[in-house]
Amino acid sequence: MRTDCHKPEYLKIVAPAVMAVLLFVLTVFAVFLPTYRQSLLNGKKDMIRELTRTAWSILAEMEQKERAGVMSRAQAQQAAIAAIRGIRYGKENKDYFWINDMRPSMIMHPFRPDLEGRDISDFSDPNGVHLFMDSVKTVQSSNEGFISYMWQWKDNPDHIVPKLSFVKAFAPWGWILGTGIYLEDVRQETALLTRRLLYASLAILALVSLFAGLLVFQSLQAARLRRKAEQELLEHQNQLEHLIEERTADLQQANARLVADIAARQAAEEEKERLIAELRQALEDIKTLQGIIPICAFCKQIRDDSGYWNQLEKYVTEHSHAEFSHAICPKCMAERYPGSEDDDD
Repeated sequence: MRTDCHKPEYLKIVAPAVMAVLLFVLTVFAVFLPTYRQSLLNGKKDMIRELTRTAWSILAEMEQKERAGVMSRAQAQQAAIAAIRGIRYGKENKDYFWINDMRPSMIMHPFRPDLEGRDISDFSDPNGVHLFMDSVKTVQSSNEGFISYMWQWKDNPDHIVPKLSFVKAFAPWGWILGTGIYLEDVRQETALLTRRLLYASLAILALVSLFAGLLVFQSLQAARLRRKAEQELLEHQNQLEHLIEERTADLQQANARLVADIAARQAAEEEKERLIAELRQALEDIKTLQGIIPICAFCKQIRDDSGYWNQLEKYVTEHSHAEFSHAICPKCMAERYPGSEDDDD
């Protein structure tokens, strides 16, 4: 569950890094190394071409002395052979030149003196390539060129390896001058570069892996913090929803109480209206009173059925159609007409 949750973040970081490393390795081993090998081979081919032309100039110099009469042809040829036999180059100073003629027979070979003076037209390498006949055909068609064959490793006749040689004709004497490079050198140099690039690629891969691991760790930490924040936010949201629900319930209860209060007020209002209606009805009933009601002429009190005097004239007058006759109550009579009671007696 947790791995699936982290997988998108992991892939977003690791996938580009892995793709970059794979692209780098693919570019190095599929494009750069073959290009480097071909460039190295071309460089060595240019080198032996120039070296052959330099050695060829020795032959030309000796031939010029021959034509100048400074020495005979045999002397000139021996001097040229001696000079070229001693030429060495390469890392181990074991790369050399050889000379054969057009028949072909070997004129000079520093590491195969057993072939000197022999007919080498039938000489072939382990693969059946007649290399000296190929050299003759090459110079006959274009005066110079490259030939490929198997040959002993420098001065070791037991170690046979691929070789690429450049041959150039020296027409005045009917000779062919040649030298070559061992393709094993190219392979070794390419292998050395391959190992170095492999180590560099592994180092880069280690650095990228370390960097990607750091980014993944930081990403997972950020994802963990984000999930924690989301969880806290969810909890706060749940709390808020709970508070909202409680508040809503409180509001609903308050609303219910308000509705009940309104209903009670409406009932009270209805009761009030009912009482008012009853009072109005009573007043209407009062208005329908008939006959003469005794009332005091001074204090305006009326006498009820029990014989009590009450001040109801004004109220009754305003709220009924009753008619009042005015009289004097005994109290008012005594206050206003003292002694009248004796007269009555």
